[in-house]
Amino acid sequence: MLTLNTILEDIKDVPVNKLEELHLFIKTLISKKEKSDWWDEISEAEKKLIEEGEKDIEEGRVISHEDFLKSFGR
Repeated sequence: MLTLNTILEDIKDVPVNKLEELHLFIKTLISKKEKSDWWDEISEAEKKLIEEGEKDIEEGRVISHEDFLKSFGR
């Protein structure tokens, strides 16, 4: 039977960076239960950049992936 103590025993030797990743994952699971939206979790600056990108797409200010790569010599 799985218990909290079993889980704690299993993770006691996990590196801290992996525990941080696990914690973030657990938080996403909890937030999904609360039906939160990722949009509510990002900053106003990030929202503004997304909205600017959407406007660029609507107004045709786009380039192909191939042209983008060429601009970096690929």
